Amino acid sequence: MWGYSESLFLVAAIGVLWGVRTGRWGMAALAGLVAGATRPLGMLLAVAVAVELVRVWNTSSGRTRSLGVVALAAPVVGTGAWLAWVGWRFGDALYPFTGQGDFRGEAVNPLVRLWQGLGEALGPEMFGDGLHLPFAVVFVVLTVVVLRTWPVSYGLFAAAVMLTALAAENLNSLERYALNAFPLVLAVAGLCTVRWRSMTAATVGVAGIVSLSALAWMGIYVP
Repeated sequence: MWGYSESLFLVAAIGVLWGVRTGRWGMAALAGLVAGATRPLGMLLAVAVAVELVRVWNTSSGRTRSLGVVALAAPVVGTGAWLAWVGWRFGDALYPFTGQGDFRGEAVNPLVRLWQGLGEALGPEMFGDGLHLPFAVVFVVLTVVVLRTWPVSYGLFAAAVMLTALAAENLNSLERYALNAFPLVLAVAGLCTVRWRSMTAATVGVAGIVSLSALAWMGIYVP
């Protein structure tokens, strides 16, 4: 059973970015609280909220500023509340972080990890850890596209998620972690300005979900 929380997290994360970009700070605060309580990565949304809050600070009313500060704190509060529950239930509030060491290894330099992935892609781990390298390269390129063509808050959030995902010895589940950086999907949509690009993106997307699902069901690929 793949009981992953990305669906709920993505709804909340999109709500946060949409809320702060359209001045709906109360909605952004509520969505941030949900995102933070759903996945630890939710804390990274505070980066995007901070950028947008600084952008409008000088032209905003006191009420808007107050709601903005609440929205800024909400993802951290959400994650903090969840960690407090984990501590009460399992006796180790930081287990969601420390427990990852058994699955993803130690934290490493993302650039070094990408270089190591090149060797894995050409060796016996081609369909193991090496399978993640092409995706990692594409995600890095799309992060640059987001930084260049979308609002700064979107780009910094995507970059923070990708740096976190790539800073691990084991790149299993990289593709799922990258999905949390939903601005990468927006980058693809922004590039599909002509029919052939749209058709290519759709074809690659369908082929990718079918092939990766098949590999996961066979126990070759970790989703």
